[in-house]
Amino acid sequence: VVDLPPGARRGERIDLLMKVEGVPEPVPVAGAIEVAGPRPRIVEVHPSAPEDLPVALHPGELPAGSFTSFALRVEQADPRSRLRLECTDRTLALRPEILRAGEQKPFAMLRTAGHGSLFLSLDAGALAQPGCELAAVLESEEEGASDPKPLGRVVRLPRIESFELTNEQVREGVFAGRITGQDLEMIERTGWNAWDGEPVTALPTPVAGEGRRHVLKVALPWPSPKPRSPLYIWLRGESEGRLTRVVE
Repeated sequence: VVDLPPGARRGERIDLLMKVEGVPEPVPVAGAIEVAGPRPRIVEVHPSAPEDLPVALHPGELPAGSFTSFALRVEQADPRSRLRLECTDRTLALRPEILRAGEQKPFAMLRTAGHGSLFLSLDAGALAQPGCELAAVLESEEEGASDPKPLGRVVRLPRIESFELTNEQVREGVFAGRITGQDLEMIERTGWNAWDGEPVTALPTPVAGEGRRHVLKVALPWPSPKPRSPLYIWLRGESEGRLTRVVE
């Protein structure tokens, strides 16, 4: 632990006196400590998520498979500073990602947006698994690293292309429906509102020759609350339904 003397300036070197066992006099070390400038700091982060997702995001979520943009206000950054993206739980990270301003990679891009501002765009799902709390750290070779600044939690949402309710009756007042899309195995319940849903008991069935597209059989009450009612889905482990852009 070092307490800087009053008036210490950046770049100045400070002598050190060490007490060594068996040596009666303190041992001087000239210029042992260099005074550095203040560490970089990420002051604010303003995210901008895509608005056309087929399933609603919750606040603070980063959709895997889609790009999210961030405006970062920073202090004590220099032109050689770099941004490191990391998971709080590193076991959820897929790859390390370090960006310098002006650098563009397949899944992330960083640009200077004016003095003290950075613009970041990334697909969080290419960097980390769902559940990762993604954070940014601003690093300077001379001044060290900032404290981690949270960006959001990575979540993978189903990609729903279409939905239709059939005349196949599951039980009294409940009918079978078909959802077509990708990543449908994550859907646990379906309903017409965010608090009352029917459990999904079937597994997604691949569409022949259609790559990752699947069809999922679900159940829903009928009649719906109103004509053209939007569909709600529950992801596995969630207690509240998410609004989708598809309607019956």
